Amino acid sequence: MGTSRGSVATPVTRSSSRGQSTVLGIVLLIGIVAAGSIGILLIAGDMISNSQQQSEQEQVEQTFVELSKTMSAAATDDTANKMRFNAGDHGAIVKTEAGHINITGDNFDEPIDVTVGAIEYQGEDGTAIAYQAGGVFRGTGNETQIVSAPPLDYDVGTSTLTFPIIEVENEGQIDSGDVSISHSNTTTYQSATYAEQSTITVNITSEYCVGWENYFEQETRNTEGQVIQETCNEGTDNSVEAKLGRFDISDGTFEDGIVTGEANIEGGGQHANLDLSESDQIYPQLDSEIGTMVDDAKDDNEITNLTNVSEEPVPEGKYFAKEVVGEEYTFDVSEGNTTLIVEGDIGDSSLAVEGTDNNTNSLQIFSEGDLYYNSGHNSICATDCSEPINSQALQIYGTSEMHVGMDGGNSDFEGVIYAPAGGNEFKEGYESDEIDSCGSQLCLQAAGDLHGSVVVSSATVKSAAPEGMYDPELENFSPTINPDSYVFPPHLTYLNIAEYKVDIED
Repeated sequence: MGTSRGSVATPVTRSSSRGQSTVLGIVLLIGIVAAGSIGILLIAGDMISNSQQQSEQEQVEQTFVELSKTMSAAATDDTANKMRFNAGDHGAIVKTEAGHINITGDNFDEPIDVTVGAIEYQGEDGTAIAYQAGGVFRGTGNETQIVSAPPLDYDVGTSTLTFPIIEVENEGQIDSGDVSISHSNTTTYQSATYAEQSTITVNITSEYCVGWENYFEQETRNTEGQVIQETCNEGTDNSVEAKLGRFDISDGTFEDGIVTGEANIEGGGQHANLDLSESDQIYPQLDSEIGTMVDDAKDDNEITNLTNVSEEPVPEGKYFAKEVVGEEYTFDVSEGNTTLIVEGDIGDSSLAVEGTDNNTNSLQIFSEGDLYYNSGHNSICATDCSEPINSQALQIYGTSEMHVGMDGGNSDFEGVIYAPAGGNEFKEGYESDEIDSCGSQLCLQAAGDLHGSVVVSSATVKSAAPEGMYDPELENFSPTINPDSYVFPPHLTYLNIAEYKVDIED
């Protein structure tokens, strides 16, 4: 076979190869530039989108703050209030059931329980802005912040709590634009206006619980007292609990050796020296406060268990004991106040306080149990049970269920005991497994001495009762609970609580 002369192969030259590479490079470069441009456009788009979202959220926040002011104005105004509402393209949702506010008090006929709603805006990034009961909050869960404070106000000067609870009336959607806000109904709580010598508890359950908690902390920062009793993170129901109000043991409380609502005198003996008086004054009981102190002390690492103390005498500080029965302790208060919290009884023990010269420091004991002597030669004294009397240095506080009994010979007491039942009635039925029951809160039937003052609801004094010696320094004594040991809620006298229902429409 021969070769065809007409088909000659054309060689590939270097110049054509370079041309193709140049074209390919240009194409690749254009592709890279285009890809980079798209990336820049995407980043710029994200930046613009984020900026737009931030701008929208700032405008919504301002709108919600204005909404809060308008809602408050409408609550006390029968005419409709109008405003320009801006909640972006998606608007806001109105919920009538978004939380609960529960307020209880010692002198309330019944608890105040209000279901509260919310007006909520949800941003595209998940950020929530909400109006609830007069406050404006941003975020949810632990990230909740206060944008505008709710109208709950605690006035330190007048000890007054004012809380207008503003509710939304109807559920629905609110779009951006003009809205009309009008007041529809008001409920006032006349039975809950005076709270002297008592406490009230405010419990708020809400998705914006942390915001409410932060508000309570800010509002009561300058007051004396532990306001927050339960934080949002302690439970699983998004609830915060705050307590206001406290008891005051006023001047004249310890006006005699034994101050009681009613007394029984049986037999002869030394009763004439007991400085016993019957009072019609109602003294506040401490059951809830002491119960809280005991519960807190069990889990508080800063409070030392008394059984672990090896020093003698016991130095100033905070101590907890399951009970103090058959023990001997001396407490040194020369360096400061000392607090002892006892869950159970104080019985058949000898307790003494030293280091009281040239200071006003004291040992304060809070007990949920009984106080008794069942055997002789025990003593609870501020000094060494001899003159001069310094009864202010030893203070024992008990619940209305504390049974106080002196049934052992030569058992002395020097100090003050405060354990009334909350009224001046003769409260019978006190019994104890450790001492003979006389039916009264205070049973005296021992041959010791009683120096200082005892405030209870009922007393029975039998023959051979101890000789009483009233400390005249107690006449104007108004004790202060050791602030370094435990802080009670701030003082509260007046309440101003009302529920307002407000309707908002496009």
